[in-house]
Amino acid sequence: MVLTAAHCVFEAGLRTPTVHIGRSFTAAAETGYDVRKAVAAALHPQYVQATSANDIALLLLDSSSTKTALQLPSFDLSLAPGTPVVAVGFGTTSEGSAVLSATLQHVTVSTISDSECKATYGSNQILGGMFCAGTMAGGKDSCQGDSGG
Repeated sequence: MVLTAAHCVFEAGLRTPTVHIGRSFTAAAETGYDVRKAVAAALHPQYVQATSANDIALLLLDSSSTKTALQLPSFDLSLAPGTPVVAVGFGTTSEGSAVLSATLQHVTVSTISDSECKATYGSNQILGGMFCAGTMAGGKDSCQGDSGG
């Protein structure tokens, strides 16, 4: 199974049901990664596209892989402000860009308190089950295209 963002599955409708596990580059010449087909998807039953509430989904693959993308934390993990977290993806590398990265990117940022996050984004934008991470000075963040990675 693969954990991803529900909006990625919902918007794609599994039109491109392949999952690349262990891939670091989008160039066709790369080898050493696994390709699996997603045969079923389960979106969180309370996913709301308009608000991004419960934006999580599981993909069932046609076969298992020996590759592991990352180790998930336990569900009782406490994300106190200042907890380091890592964002990973092939998204854009600058604000406003439409060009996706050809190389898998990662950045370590720290979680931000709900009160500080709500003051920045608005209290109705940050729902239960969400958390913010980044730097208040900017310059380190995930970007367009990183979702579900």
